[in-house]
Amino acid sequence: MRKDHSLIDALSPLVGTERSLHDIHYALKVAVRALRFPVVGALHVTCSDEAQVETVESFQTRFARDLLPRLKFAHRAPLRSSNLGGRFEWDSLRVAQAHYADAHSAHGASADQPMVVVVKISSHVGVEESIGHRHFGTLNRYGESSPCCGALAGVLEGAPHPRADGLRELLRSEGLDRLEILRQQVATGERPLVAALLSARLQARSATLEAQDLVPHTPSLFLIVAATTLNKAPRDSEIVCGLYLIDRRDGANRASYRGLGDRPEAYQIDEELGHLRVSDEGSDVTREARDHRLVVERARTESGEHTLARDQRIEEILASARRATKPEAHLVSALLKTALVALADISPVSAALLLFSQGVLGIHHAYQAHHLVRDVEASGEARRLLADLHQQVDGLPPEKARQVLGVLLAEYGAG
Repeated sequence: MRKDHSLIDALSPLVGTERSLHDIHYALKVAVRALRFPVVGALHVTCSDEAQVETVESFQTRFARDLLPRLKFAHRAPLRSSNLGGRFEWDSLRVAQAHYADAHSAHGASADQPMVVVVKISSHVGVEESIGHRHFGTLNRYGESSPCCGALAGVLEGAPHPRADGLRELLRSEGLDRLEILRQQVATGERPLVAALLSARLQARSATLEAQDLVPHTPSLFLIVAATTLNKAPRDSEIVCGLYLIDRRDGANRASYRGLGDRPEAYQIDEELGHLRVSDEGSDVTREARDHRLVVERARTESGEHTLARDQRIEEILASARRATKPEAHLVSALLKTALVALADISPVSAALLLFSQGVLGIHHAYQAHHLVRDVEASGEARRLLADLHQQVDGLPPEKARQVLGVLLAEYGAG
């Protein structure tokens, strides 16, 4: 096993145990520094709540300031993403990797030298403590008790607000209604804590999907740390929910995970010497992480219901493809747009799943693709995906358009 694969082993004592922010960020710094990679990059995802100031400052002073490349005089900083609920924003990891790849080049590192990008995703929950008791979900804010995290509280309460849509979709991803599980199977007093742990865990999964899918500018190792900050007086603490390690060097695409699963009813919450411990079955074992495109492709090919249908328009496209060995760009675009319109009419789910599994539809559609695998009647959602792609056709580079058309033609046995 390569030395850097021990990253998860080095950090595994953090998983599930409440610790100070200093201890977590110091352990992270020591483990990453031991890699001796020429460049370290970082992305920090937090809720916009001002209560998250301690975790932001601690990550900056205890980790980023010592390890990241100099941005300008006396400043070393992670890429930061701050929004209501602490949601991972699609494409943010791609941007971070590109930025620190520039630093890699500027530092004179050779093209084959790897870099490591640390992604820390920090959900949060307020904790009000009294002798022998903890109350989760509120924070004494400026002298008044206030929901914390307010975005997660709104989702749990069913609040109809745009900021809740992304969180709600994620909590219900892959056919598991974790919101209903939280409401029905998790004790009321523990629900805000479990929701925050679960949110960080699932946001980290989204970041992992992007790390598996992007084409890195420089050979890269991605360490994704899911954590929940406990906002309390006098000082915040934190629980690391899970650790992903994605190896994207030398053409590799290997991913490992250690930590909590995505079933909130399985979380066991205990207390040892005044510190929380959270675990579930398997949280102490390092396991291979899934490649979601392969999962969808496997499900698609194993189900006869996902075979592409034909009609007269499809037959005409196949005939045109047979006549032209290498059609001009304008013809490729015309054929592709006609094919997408036809498939949206006669075979929307099958077409959307094929295009997702072959990398045509972006990885941010992963949870929608999982939904389509399970619900072959979800044609409206599939049509929206195909319509989005149809609108992009004219702006696609010619080779990309040929690739997309080629995927469809190969499925029909024509090229």
